[in-house]
Amino acid sequence: MEFIIQQHLMISPEKKGSDKLVKQSFPLRFGRYSEIRTPDFEFCFNLNGEIKFIRGLRPDWPHPAEQFKRTIGNDWIYYTVGDKSGRDGIISWMGEYYLPCLPYSSNPVWEINYFSNPV
Repeated sequence: MEFIIQQHLMISPEKKGSDKLVKQSFPLRFGRYSEIRTPDFEFCFNLNGEIKFIRGLRPDWPHPAEQFKRTIGNDWIYYTVGDKSGRDGIISWMGEYYLPCLPYSSNPVWEINYFSNPV
């Protein structure tokens, strides 16, 4: 694994994630991917150079495990852990660690606009 650091920018051109598909309570990457980290964000790319995930690293990001994911259809979905990320949170009533917040007005899970809620 090679790291290139340039003025608060860390580039990892080839990272290796987990070989096994395991359900975790935190973002776990699988297979090979590239990563760019700034003081504010972590960007994960597939091997074609297409961005797949964005995760905030600053304290004003809602939760360190929450992230945006780009779909094959080029839509962005925000995955939240809800108000509580432990056993009392989303997993207690949904059985999943993350709840997708779909960007479509026709099928929102609830009315949250993460783009206009700076904290």
